[in-house]
Amino acid sequence: MGLELEFKKPIGEHFTGRAIYILSWATGRNTKDLEKFDDMELPDLMQEYPLSWDERHRFKIISSYQTAHDTTSSIAGITAIWTYGSGLPYSLIEEVKKGTLAKNSERLPAHTTLDIELFKSMSVSSAEMTFSLIVENVFDKRNVVKPDLDFIYSGMRDPSSRSKPRTILIELELDL
Repeated sequence: MGLELEFKKPIGEHFTGRAIYILSWATGRNTKDLEKFDDMELPDLMQEYPLSWDERHRFKIISSYQTAHDTTSSIAGITAIWTYGSGLPYSLIEEVKKGTLAKNSERLPAHTTLDIELFKSMSVSSAEMTFSLIVENVFDKRNVVKPDLDFIYSGMRDPSSRSKPRTILIELELDL
């Protein structure tokens, strides 16, 4: 169950902006079809809990600038996308098994990221060529994407518990 609001506004000929807010609740009796069915007691099967993708608040701002189509034979632009999420639920399995903690009752911290794409398109003979430079996670923010149980139990960091580092992609597209 949820609500999604989107506001889109062109600002002049070259700029556009969008803001998207999503408020949602995702609860249920299991995240996967046969989620440890044999290990659960009947009361556990009947109880609803936040599902693994239950992120209460999500917000995204997208702003773009693009040169006008009629001023030149080439088009260039930039798009910036900022996203925010309030944090996903997780379980400390050992505590859930002991009965001291409800399933998915803990929340990961909020996360943000900024991605930028620069592009330039031009006509070359009868083809259209587009060159793009994409920078994902511009500020190299290492958001927590899952609980670092290795660190909790052994003191060693699990690299997969953090989001990917800054990534730079270069694309060349040719439409014939």
